[in-house]
Amino acid sequence: IGNITKGCPAIVTCLEHGNHLLETGDLVSFDEIQGMDALNGTNHRITVISPMAFSIEYDTSCLPPYLRGGVATQIKTKEHTNFLSLHDSLAMPEFNDFSKPEQP
Repeated sequence: IGNITKGCPAIVTCLEHGNHLLETGDLVSFDEIQGMDALNGTNHRITVISPMAFSIEYDTSCLPPYLRGGVATQIKTKEHTNFLSLHDSLAMPEFNDFSKPEQP
């Protein structure tokens, strides 16, 4: 982490030449932050702003200023996916034409 702004939402910026590779909706955990110590050990859903910055819905305006350091770690969450059985899929096939992006 290169910087965290004071405000709501708080903007988290990566170090120079460090892309975060995260996506909007990802869950991250913060550790080793100096200054805004209250963020350490907390988890937040993010909104991507750029390849080097994201925001968290957390009011940091009442926290001490960010000093240095910190690591944001992506937390993988379970996602349940349901599929039709092979028998049902064969009985009612569904075809998607991926050459036409306007179709669902």
